[in-house]
Amino acid sequence: NAKKEQVYPWIHFDIAGVAFTHSNKNYRGNGGTGVGVRLLFEFLRRRTTV
Repeated sequence: NAKKEQVYPWIHFDIAGVAFTHSNKNYRGNGGTGVGVRLLFEFLRRRTTV
């Protein structure tokens, strides 16, 4: 009688290198960049039914 494992879908966004900035360059200031927010929003929006 083998135990069944539950499988959960998941996704990984590797944004550690671009998540924060420590200098004022171009249009970004110091702190969080928001990289990946639009991608995540669109992904969730397209998978949701209203």
